[in-house]
Amino acid sequence: MFRKFIEISLILFLLLIFFNIIVLAYDNFIEEYQLKNLYGYKLLKDEQYEEAIEFFLKSIKLNQDYAVAYNNLGSSYYRLKKYDQAIDEFKKAIDLEKNYTKAYINLASCYFWQGKYFSAYRYYLKGKKIDEDYVEKRLDLEEAKAKVEEKMKNNPDDKKLKEIYNKLLEYENNNN
Repeated sequence: MFRKFIEISLILFLLLIFFNIIVLAYDNFIEEYQLKNLYGYKLLKDEQYEEAIEFFLKSIKLNQDYAVAYNNLGSSYYRLKKYDQAIDEFKKAIDLEKNYTKAYINLASCYFWQGKYFSAYRYYLKGKKIDEDYVEKRLDLEEAKAKVEEKMKNNPDDKKLKEIYNKLLEYENNNN
């Protein structure tokens, strides 16, 4: 009976040690700033943009060098149509991580919706140069063409708009 007690106690003790090792490893694996960012991302996906912003700001406060949090913060501002604020955050993400394709494409989207088509196109090309597959998956060609066509109706002599529209048609022809 005493031997059974010792065996069970030893097993419980080993399980406790094993559990503590796992907890310590987990604590060291995911930092608090990453947890704040992950929760903010969940809120962003749930369309709770203002709440998401709070968590991205908390993440950034804990680690000012975390480009992902700046990109996600910019995405929240973008969804709220606060394009200038979004642009600032996407640029911060790019400053921290020069090859951050998502930030370049998000930045291009902001400029596009502001009607700054050449800036949009320039950042689109930078993102495409880094990761062409990702960029092609994100481009909504029909939406882009429709928006440029709409602008061309109001500005029929705008050579820049015509050039962008021709680039979109060229892209479409090369990818069909």
